Amino acid sequence: MPEDTDLVPITYPKPNPCYTLERYSVEDGVLKIFLKREESDRLCIQVIVREELKLPKEVAEDINKVEVFTENKPWQVFER
Repeated sequence: MPEDTDLVPITYPKPNPCYTLERYSVEDGVLKIFLKREESDRLCIQVIVREELKLPKEVAEDINKVEVFTENKPWQVFER
């Protein structure tokens, strides 16, 4: 397991606080982040929030595009 000093934070948006990270993958310089809505009765405000994903420095350096998916559908794409 890498130490915290070897990890680089990648900031990505979430459509609201009720979404959690389900999984992520890195393919050909593209970081794909898959979010899943929490199963709860909690009322979620519709405000975009930012979250950090810490990746090893070697992996983070190669990322030039981030794609965020909600419920397996594309939500946002942005260049790094």
